[in-house]
Amino acid sequence: MSKRVSVHEGDVFAVPLDGSLYGYGLLFAKGRTSDCILALQLVSEGLITDLNAVLGKPFAFLIHTVDVEIVRGRWQIIGNVAPPQGIRLPEYKTETLEGFKILSYKGEVVRDATSDEIERLDYLRSYSPRMLERALKAIHGLVPWEEWMDRILYKP
Repeated sequence: MSKRVSVHEGDVFAVPLDGSLYGYGLLFAKGRTSDCILALQLVSEGLITDLNAVLGKPFAFLIHTVDVEIVRGRWQIIGNVAPPQGIRLPEYKTETLEGFKILSYKGEVVRDATSDEIERLDYLRSYSPRMLERALKAIHGLVPWEEWMDRILYKP
């Protein structure tokens, strides 16, 4: 059995895609039920370990998923950075017995929802790590784009 990897906010990691291709992500925040990951618009032939080269690319996706592939070592941590400033983080809606509430990107209830927010905001959804891999492949034309991927596009 392989050693479990300790995961922290700010971890930058490489995601194996096909053959020697890698995508990259940043664990932005640990949440209550899932983690908030920013995936970069970068696919490389071979592993890049230079954080400046990786983080110099724009973000492609903001996705809620679990860190199991990092913990298992399949997604390799290449470094750790302070979370970038100026990231636009989404809010979500949830329905409770007391009515609609607003959730932060960490999945925490922050306040009551307005009628406008109930109409406009999405529910927080968590995706499997393999779906992030598929989205990274799709943004680079390695697999077809799927409708659900529109929901995880990072909107600066």
